[in-house]
Amino acid sequence: MQKNTQLIVIEGIDGVGKTTLTRGICTELQNRGIKAVLYEDIENKTEGFNTIKKYVKEHVSVEASFYFYLASAIHKSNEIEQLLKDNWVICDRYVFSTYAFHVAQGLSLESLPDLKNLSIRMPDQLILLVLDEGERNKRISERAHNDIDDCYPNVPGSYLHHFQEILKSFNPKILDANSSKEALVSVVIEAI
Repeated sequence: MQKNTQLIVIEGIDGVGKTTLTRGICTELQNRGIKAVLYEDIENKTEGFNTIKKYVKEHVSVEASFYFYLASAIHKSNEIEQLLKDNWVICDRYVFSTYAFHVAQGLSLESLPDLKNLSIRMPDQLILLVLDEGERNKRISERAHNDIDDCYPNVPGSYLHHFQEILKSFNPKILDANSSKEALVSVVIEAI
């Protein structure tokens, strides 16, 4: 395992186990004596961009929404850079979801800024979790709180399928989330 700090990003559609995996990775790193933080735990302690996400979701065009979330991702990147001075950072979704979500909503990927031209810290490890639809539906039904978007089907031609295919275009390491949390954590730890 490398000693330098790393940014590990876990991407995927709702219900595939991103949050469970990010928490498992963070715990395993900490158990090995490595300072690691979950970015979402830090982000949730401040209001910042989160205070207007509901308004953006409900009231602005898809193009305006994209630039709002891109600004949020750039801000997140700056905070992550500071955290990486002393910690490994594990992140549940990042700028890749911003692109995938908005392209799946109708924006053309070719019309959006190239990620390589933005001042965004790219991850050392980019992982996409995929899960068969039956198991994903089971997991979603077992969760205490679900958004209506969580229940959309991931079938060919659907919004979620398109979202996932766009995430694949960023060349992540793809992990089958049908495995246990422990097995997935082990695969990620081995990779780093």
